[in-house]
Amino acid sequence: MECLSVPPKYREMKSFWKYYAGQEVAPVPTIFIGGNHEASNYLWELYYGGWAAPNIYFLGFSGVVKFGNIRIGGLSGIYNARHYHLGHFERPPYNDSTIRSVYHVREYDVHKLMQVEEPIDIFLSHDWPLGITDYGNWKELVRHKKHFKDEIQQGTLGSKAAAQLLEKLKPSYWFSAHLHCKFTALVQHEEGGPMTKFLALDKCLPGRKFLQIVDIESDPGPFEVQYDEEWLAITRKFNCVLPLTNQRGNFGNTQLDMQDFRQWVRSRLEDRGAKPCEFSQTAPPYNRSHPVSNTTFLGHPRNPQTVSFLEFLDLPYVLDNALESRDFPASLTQKGDNILLVGSIDDYSEDIPIEDEDELEDVAEADNENQKRSGEKLCLLCDIDAISSAMFSGDRTPYSPAQFLYSWWQHSSNLASYEEQDAHEFFISVLDGIHEKESKIRNSSKDYGDCQCIAHRAFSGLLRSDVTCITCGFTSTTYDPCVDISLNLDTSNLSSADLANKPVKPEEKLGVSTLSGCLNLFTRAERLGSDQKLHCENCQQLRDSSKQLSIRRLPLVLCLHIKRFEHSLVRKMSRKIDRYLQFPFSLDMTPYLSSSIIRSRFGNRMFAFEHDNSDNSAEYEIFAVIAHSGMLESGHYVTYLRLKNQWYKCDDPWISEVDEGIVRASQCYMLFYVQKLLYYKANEDLSCVRISPRRDTFASTAGCS
Repeated sequence: MECLSVPPKYREMKSFWKYYAGQEVAPVPTIFIGGNHEASNYLWELYYGGWAAPNIYFLGFSGVVKFGNIRIGGLSGIYNARHYHLGHFERPPYNDSTIRSVYHVREYDVHKLMQVEEPIDIFLSHDWPLGITDYGNWKELVRHKKHFKDEIQQGTLGSKAAAQLLEKLKPSYWFSAHLHCKFTALVQHEEGGPMTKFLALDKCLPGRKFLQIVDIESDPGPFEVQYDEEWLAITRKFNCVLPLTNQRGNFGNTQLDMQDFRQWVRSRLEDRGAKPCEFSQTAPPYNRSHPVSNTTFLGHPRNPQTVSFLEFLDLPYVLDNALESRDFPASLTQKGDNILLVGSIDDYSEDIPIEDEDELEDVAEADNENQKRSGEKLCLLCDIDAISSAMFSGDRTPYSPAQFLYSWWQHSSNLASYEEQDAHEFFISVLDGIHEKESKIRNSSKDYGDCQCIAHRAFSGLLRSDVTCITCGFTSTTYDPCVDISLNLDTSNLSSADLANKPVKPEEKLGVSTLSGCLNLFTRAERLGSDQKLHCENCQQLRDSSKQLSIRRLPLVLCLHIKRFEHSLVRKMSRKIDRYLQFPFSLDMTPYLSSSIIRSRFGNRMFAFEHDNSDNSAEYEIFAVIAHSGMLESGHYVTYLRLKNQWYKCDDPWISEVDEGIVRASQCYMLFYVQKLLYYKANEDLSCVRISPRRDTFASTAGCS
């Protein structure tokens, strides 16, 4: 149970022990792969594959077997970019980190599968191949799984490793699970080439689509699991470079030709036969009469099946090697996902990186249960107030914002998981949660324009959009409220004057943008494409037009979001933009106001502009920067906070003073500015802010109940 990565409430014995003990036997030969909720210590014993119980065969972390003359291949685990290039460094007992990384797919196992040349009939993967939704009815899928939409459109739903294998192996059938829904797709490999029928099924629960029978033509039996000659040769060739540390694997040290390995394996199979070793137990079966065992098992048992398999291939046993070279112990996380029974897919007209769809469902279930049990009503506003009170209480005891996270999950169930989330999405969802809560209290509408909730009083501004007909010059103007401004990185070259305030190496100049350049790009008029013609009220027909954005009203607190992630629809790839952005600590937003933009367009012919920003100052001071390091799939956020002109780096639980040069050099993702007068007033009044006693940190805010 300690090697199972699931919430504690799922750690209970169900029925698998009966099959392990021999009290029950699977009625048909069953072949499975690992997902992300199995007992990882047991699967590690059978790394190369083997019987997990009589008549239930595990394909291994990667593997190919034959059933009759049907070749079945599989890849266990789920894809995570952070661990993909590392070795299998995890060993029991697992810690909180390794219990979640042990089941992450590794490049080594994918590399072995990429060597397969002979046709594969069926392939199994837990998570879906990246881009598979392009070949099915993804719109119908999104109707049932709304939180898939962004990942599908951004090209991030699914496993890159599985996509590579799909392209290389081109199996007749590909079966997956993981995302808890039924989905079918039909992949045509090149024009006139082979086709792959893809099927994913739902969880094994009443009323869910978790079972499908597939008829596959094959020669007469024997219908039993047998070793595959080509796969044994690949295993023998690459076992010498099996990476077992947390370092990147090196697969180039295999010089012999594959045919040499094939001939060697063929001779062994002729002598021994192709049937796998018999099942054998490596631990006493569970006993319902004595559910708590008095026996303590130490070390890492060598499964006799694995020992016999390696002896057959004349290979050393290395699965318990290299423990001293690991920086930390390994671990696995998995829960009871469905085992996919495969077999005819009659209808493909029916109508993927989420790491763990289980967690999205389980968090919501657990939250509902806990809320009913406690009888307490969650309040996102109250929990934000509790955090602020704790920060300014003077108490140096470490503070955990768990209650806030719990409340936020209730509001944003699509983001509720223990995986990494986007800082900008988090910011917007929190503001939306505050707005909804205050709207209910005030019985006000959800119109953001004149909302008096604290979120919109602080962050809400107003954008002006002018669409001008190229033919007649008629301009249509609309206004939209906003709580942040998302900026594309300006890629124009910088002058020496632009770089004067920031030391940059000469060879780096082409990789530098400025915030002023980004704002100019945001407010610059752009001509809309021919496919975006708009109806001109004056011409009374579709016309080419230009569009220009400007800021009609500035907020008290200005949030600027830098678009560092882009997606190519042509290449169906996403990437992070690592370009450096130079940003000022003092910012004058006057040039980007609607009044300035309109006067610049029409010159002195304009009368006094009726919508200028006279009520709010256009001069701002920076007070916070959120920076991102790492890649698109994984990375790390830190916050730089400015108090009384001293910068502080907030990096998870560590807070330290830093020089402003560190802040300027950061890869900023979000910038927060406050109106200059408020900035100086806040610094003057910082020692006089309201302090709430820590004993009241979870008290309800006035108006909440």
